[in-house]
Amino acid sequence: MAALQTRAFLHAGGDDYLCPLSESQLPPTLLADYLAPVGRGEQTLHVIHRTPPDGTRERIAEGFERWEPMTAEVTGTPYRWLERRLVIRSVQLAQAGERGCELGWPTRKRK
Repeated sequence: MAALQTRAFLHAGGDDYLCPLSESQLPPTLLADYLAPVGRGEQTLHVIHRTPPDGTRERIAEGFERWEPMTAEVTGTPYRWLERRLVIRSVQLAQAGERGCELGWPTRKRK
């Protein structure tokens, strides 16, 4: 679903899409560029909450959005559009990763 040609086809048809982008669509170097302003304190993070049945408010994620200019061809016709990208950090997933580091679990090595 996340392939550029698929996203271009959907855009050309006037449809919307929502999909996670893997490393082939969002390489680690580009993600690092997205995250650099966060590390410098220049990017505001929006907190995402949920309210479980007990009525408490629970922080589940934080993140920001970017608009990325896109260009691709669909059946020989070039299309240009702005793709809204949500960069989200799950609190639960981050905590699981931190626990793994504390336990000394090996991390996946990048190629």
